[in-house]
Amino acid sequence: VRATGARAGRPLAAFLRDPSPEVRWAAVRAATAVGAATPATTDDVAAFLRDAEPRVRGEAATALLLRGDARGREHEDDVARLAHGDREHVLARYALAGARLDDGRPAEALRWLEQALVVEARSPDLWFLAGEAHRRGHRDAPFRAAVARGVALVGEALGRKEPADVALGRFVAIQIDRRRIDLAAAILREAAAALPDADARVRFE
Repeated sequence: VRATGARAGRPLAAFLRDPSPEVRWAAVRAATAVGAATPATTDDVAAFLRDAEPRVRGEAATALLLRGDARGREHEDDVARLAHGDREHVLARYALAGARLDDGRPAEALRWLEQALVVEARSPDLWFLAGEAHRRGHRDAPFRAAVARGVALVGEALGRKEPADVALGRFVAIQIDRRRIDLAAAILREAAAALPDADARVRFE
């Protein structure tokens, strides 16, 4: 019942001292999900880095890494444990891949992304970040193929009248914030050339 409450929009801090690690983990995951009913601040999430349960710490650190908060870097071992232990946890792998790119280790980033793509092969974000890992490793053909795959998935979503262009724009904005300017520019060029929606092409141009 308490775990269900964690997903029902209660403030994250209300679960900080819950005796069940399953409830604390569910609370962090629910409060940091995209579109969460009660979004958590980075300070709210960081409070769970002191949790006694590695799974809870890993979930909190994953959320912080995805937000670009350096406090998540202190618990990358917990994120890696979460990624290895939970086959479905794509975000932990995505967060670790981003951290490895920031460290200048594209080969390690690509290994995490390849694991994530086994679970979620239709995620444009994963393909775009894989493209960046290839670009950092000076592999031009795989870079272009990965970006093209991500753009194609965005195009398919637009064809279904889904707001995939919003997701693409958000991803590009994140890359610009992280100073991955070449990746952002490459994605925008590919999108402008390949997307079937004329209005979307104009926006990305």
